Amino acid sequence: MIVITSRSDVLCPVKALLNHIQVNFDVPDGALFFVFTISESPHWHHLNKTDFMRICGGIWTKANFPDVLGHSFRIGGAVALLLAGVPPSIVASTGG
Repeated sequence: MIVITSRSDVLCPVKALLNHIQVNFDVPDGALFFVFTISESPHWHHLNKTDFMRICGGIWTKANFPDVLGHSFRIGGAVALLLAGVPPSIVASTGG
């Protein structure tokens, strides 16, 4: 079970979840929660780290940004939460 609580800023997981549900309104029955489709392919894909990093890498390459490792998202997320005033004990327990 995952418990999420709303926030009054851009880090609100409830708003992100509602957006995901709205954007992916036609997910087939029985699909895992985080699936997506791309315009080049009509079938659904399960989001995994490899695909996510490949998509991000393509965006960064087009923008002439250096490549970033996946662990940077974990670090960046923790820093964003701390800067937003989330207590360190909550950030630590959320990140494992």
